[in-house]
Amino acid sequence: MLASLGRAPDYTLTLWNWKQEAIVLRSKAFSQDVFKVTFSPDLEGILTTSGSGHIKFWKMANTFTGL
Repeated sequence: MLASLGRAPDYTLTLWNWKQEAIVLRSKAFSQDVFKVTFSPDLEGILTTSGSGHIKFWKMANTFTGL
C-alpha cells in the first residue's frame, strides 16, 4: 500500500495498490497541510495523518466514501 497527499485546496488522501497501479481508496484528509501518513505496523487498515495542528486516525473500510 502506498499513500499520497494532495495539496490545497483539496488535501486529498489517496491510497494505492502500487503493485496493480490502482487506486484503492480516496478521501479528503483535512482542511490544513498534512505532513505525515503512518500505517500501523500491527493493525492492517489503520493509519494516521498529522500536520498543521492536527492528528487524525483512520480505519480503512470498503464503503462508497472509502475511508
